[in-house]
Amino acid sequence: MASWSEEDLSYLSDDVDHRRHEALVAVEPGSDRGLGIARFFRKPGEPETAEVAVAVADDWQGRGIGTELLTRLTERARREGIRRYTAVVATDNREMADRLERAGAMGDGGSGEEGTSQYVVDLPTDGIGGLLQRALRAAARR
Repeated sequence: MASWSEEDLSYLSDDVDHRRHEALVAVEPGSDRGLGIARFFRKPGEPETAEVAVAVADDWQGRGIGTELLTRLTERARREGIRRYTAVVATDNREMADRLERAGAMGDGGSGEEGTSQYVVDLPTDGIGGLLQRALRAAARR
């Protein structure tokens, strides 16, 4: 997506309670144009697990926005007691799946919604770790 409207950002950040659901948004200074968003949703019945998603506007990819958003989101997640992330990946996105697997993520073999696999990765004790950072970059290039 090239950019997000105010309505898009509102949809992506509704119901943020900063414990179960957190969302961090990057905006362009001076214009308040939405550049990226990182979110986690704590999984019901699994207080140490959250689904994570990061998206950056196409023309802002490769500038470190996704990495910074994920780093800050992960700091928040740790403070809330989250110890692992899950991520849903299209089964045809082999590059992302390979990167997640090299980062230590375990996949479900495509047993999720049609055309997707779910991966689980433990959070590093500090930062996001080099392997998760490379996985994020692979997702951005996809």
